[in-house]
Amino acid sequence: MQLNNIIPVDEVLIREEIFEVKFSCDLQKCKGACCTLKSDLGAPLKKEEVDKISEILPSVLPYLPGKHQNEINSNGFYEEKFGEILTRSIESQDCVFVTYDGEIAKCGIEKAFFDGKVDFRKP
Repeated sequence: MQLNNIIPVDEVLIREEIFEVKFSCDLQKCKGACCTLKSDLGAPLKKEEVDKISEILPSVLPYLPGKHQNEINSNGFYEEKFGEILTRSIESQDCVFVTYDGEIAKCGIEKAFFDGKVDFRKP
C-alpha cells in the first residue's frame, strides 16, 4: 500500500524520494561516524566484495594504521555472524579499513581507489 508518496516499511513510513535522491555525507560534520560506531557488528559485505577485497588487500594495507593491519593479518578482514558477512572492527568500534585524516575517519579502500592503486570503491 502506498499513500501520498509514503511507503510503509514494517512500522516506519518512508517517503518515496528516498529511493531516488543521491546522498553524500558531509565528512567535515560527521567525521566518518558511520565507520566508527560502537558495535559488535561491522559493515555488511557481499560474497563478491569479500573476493574483491581479498584480491586488492595487499594494495590497501599500506593505507591502514598498524593496529588495523595487525588485526587483518591475524584474524582477517571479515567475520560471519548471524548468517551475515561483516567487516571486522577494532575493539568493537572502528572498521578495520578505517584510517584517520586528523579527526576524520576515512576508508582505506576508498583512499587506495582515489590514488589509483585499486579498481574497487567501497563503501
